[in-house]
Amino acid sequence: MIRSSGVLLQQGGLAAAGIPAVLRHSGAPRGSVYHHFPHGRDQLVAESMQWAGERVTGIFDRLTAELPAGEAIEALCGFFADRMERGAWANGCPVATVVLETEPGAPLMQIPRELYQQWTDAIVGALTRAGAEQDLARPLAMTILAAIEGALVMSRAAATREPLDAISRHLRAAVDAATAHM
Repeated sequence: MIRSSGVLLQQGGLAAAGIPAVLRHSGAPRGSVYHHFPHGRDQLVAESMQWAGERVTGIFDRLTAELPAGEAIEALCGFFADRMERGAWANGCPVATVVLETEPGAPLMQIPRELYQQWTDAIVGALTRAGAEQDLARPLAMTILAAIEGALVMSRAAATREPLDAISRHLRAAVDAATAHM
């Protein structure tokens, strides 16, 4: 149900990830949703975002363990572009869809805040390990994350990987410049 909710969030936001749709998509029996998620849809959505966030963090951690920081950022953009292209541009970021559809003060917004902080911290860690100065690493990490999220939206809207490919090259150049003194 968590995976199904995540997929539905990516494809259509909160409206698409209602309990009946999640049950249809997952094939789970109706009673199981309230057994596993006694607080209803918000709990399911929160756990879906956390699941998706952990997947992205795992992919980024793997890439930064295998590649220099600039190449890892470029590979992450390529991963997202490939995934969107394979999905016929239907898949966006499940976290961003929730942010755009949820009131700023709503309890559900805590999860996106935490995930964006976690992703920013992961990028900062990769940048500082690669030699970037701490005072440059955090703003650069936030720029990287904002650029990727924006390019995901633009790629989906235009049904092309061009925005992700474009930022990929520029972000790699910025990361390489920030870590060049190593």
